[in-house]
Amino acid sequence: AVMTVNVSLMKLPFDPVKDFAPITKFANVPNMLAPRAGFPAAKVQDVIGYARANPGKLRWALSGTGSAGTLSMELLRLTTKIDVVPIPYKGAGPAMIGVLSGEADVMFANPAVFMPHIVGGRLRAVATASLQRMPALPEMPTFHESGFANFESLSWYGLAAPARTPQAIISLLHRETAAVLKMPDVVARIIQEGGVPVGKDRKSTRLNSSHRCISYAVFCL
Repeated sequence: AVMTVNVSLMKLPFDPVKDFAPITKFANVPNMLAPRAGFPAAKVQDVIGYARANPGKLRWALSGTGSAGTLSMELLRLTTKIDVVPIPYKGAGPAMIGVLSGEADVMFANPAVFMPHIVGGRLRAVATASLQRMPALPEMPTFHESGFANFESLSWYGLAAPARTPQAIISLLHRETAAVLKMPDVVARIIQEGGVPVGKDRKSTRLNSSHRCISYAVFCL
């Protein structure tokens, strides 16, 4: 949000491209779509079918303006041209409670929001908004393979430093971070949290807010 989304929502006291030196992206975290318990949907096509058959009745939990979940919902709404009822909440936690209580029908969020409820059997996500299946939930289909070609909505996390940081330090931090991201225990922990480890090479590391997917960035300085 600091580097991409907030640029469109508010006036920032810094330039996210000129004022920072990118080191590396270290993980992608695809967003997921999950309906409430008892909702008549076993797959994402069922959710879209319900919305089209019942315009203005599908209650969509929104986790906040500019949040990854809200942007994902807007992307799907614009892609499929469905008519939904947005129910705003003050964050993903309250929105999740709204879905669990039946106040809302469906919600988009990152895996960390859903995982405890999926493991506990209180919720079942129907699709992930990535082009490949999530390592943590290999049985869950993607939007892409469910008939929504190239539909992708994810959060990505990376490291950056102040723009005037010496290149030798940037290279050292990149090299060490990439090595850490190959450690089995680190890989396992990122996957457990619903992420996909990256550790990009220097040539492909860029601060770019015009991805073809909706991106949501957090940088640790």
